[in-house]
Amino acid sequence: MVDVGWSQRCCFAVAACALLLGATSCASSDSEPVATGPVAEVGDHAADSERLPAITLAPTETEPMVVRTAIGVLEFTEYEFPAGHQFLMTVSTPHGLVAPDVVEGSLRWSIDDGITWEGITVAVDPWRITTVDGDVVVYGHDGAARYGWDGSGWAEAARLNLTGPIGQLVFGPGGAVAVDGTTVYWSADGTHFTEADQSPHKELLGTTGSGGCDDGPQGTGPDDRLGSILATDAGYVALTPGYPDDWNDIPTCQPRLWFSPDGNTWELTADTSSFGHAAHVDDTWGLTEYDGRFAVSGRIDGDRGAVWLSDDGLTWQLADVDPHHAAVVAAGELGWILTGGVGPDSQQMWFSRDGMTWDGPYALPSGLRSGYLLTQLTVGPDSIFGIGGRDVVPVLATRSTPAE
Repeated sequence: MVDVGWSQRCCFAVAACALLLGATSCASSDSEPVATGPVAEVGDHAADSERLPAITLAPTETEPMVVRTAIGVLEFTEYEFPAGHQFLMTVSTPHGLVAPDVVEGSLRWSIDDGITWEGITVAVDPWRITTVDGDVVVYGHDGAARYGWDGSGWAEAARLNLTGPIGQLVFGPGGAVAVDGTTVYWSADGTHFTEADQSPHKELLGTTGSGGCDDGPQGTGPDDRLGSILATDAGYVALTPGYPDDWNDIPTCQPRLWFSPDGNTWELTADTSSFGHAAHVDDTWGLTEYDGRFAVSGRIDGDRGAVWLSDDGLTWQLADVDPHHAAVVAAGELGWILTGGVGPDSQQMWFSRDGMTWDGPYALPSGLRSGYLLTQLTVGPDSIFGIGGRDVVPVLATRSTPAE
């Protein structure tokens, strides 16, 4: 399981506020984040939720696009959200797609088709969502709550003892890790969190300069942030920028890898980056995991797109694909999809059965083009649900014919 940091979530929220005319209560990214950490006994709390009327996505006038790919024949159809509703990300579960509705402040799910969505009210500000053991955990500016399937819908099962803006929340086989800036909190049961004894920190990384990564600091969050944290069979891996001056870079420059068996104590695994010299790793949106394999997109030497793969989070190798730029990679039971471009201004897509060998490029449907936001993709058994970053519209791709 992977997730992104506070500074990216702030940028995500600001963009959403600018795009959603019906939103009136978006938090400013310039506000100081409230400290994340333990609060009073709330771990076993479960609140009643109100069932909401279902909503239905309506197809736009854009003609559907059919593409014959390595993972089957896919038909991409563009839809639009009803007024007063907006998803920024979705997750795939055994009970269908689930998404936070950031305008309504609710949890929405679609059991069958990705078009009709049931909903409930939720106890926390629902900006992000992740999965754990078939459940979903919703979190955002003011805490986190876990929801389980009760046979007919989702119901709150537990409130996590976290408060304030949560930048990352990652569940592994031995519990969970939460991050606020560069401070790590860990939990052995996935509900009750305490601050880690030792988090990844700058002092062990050295100060030898940017090493060819010269984008400069960016972002609207705290001055420092960790890169993405991965949950592996052995524990947790954190991707941190390779040099202290780059700790707020987006994407992460020449990331070093830190390992922890439980999230409480962390050790730097090597003095050099596993991704190579002058590698920019887009651990914001370009990182995914499926069936024990991790993939991350980025670029090398500033002008060559790249995708790296790993089966343990520690050793990474380049995949057999060479886009001009690689933007978003996602994977699921249906297969793997990569968006990017073959030229500086084009946006394309590739497909793969294993993440290593890729088929493409194909023209990217207009609704899935990135803009101020990067496109979000969720891959299910026979479909891909995307939310375009330019116009924030949903696009559903369904497989009509399996791969040969």
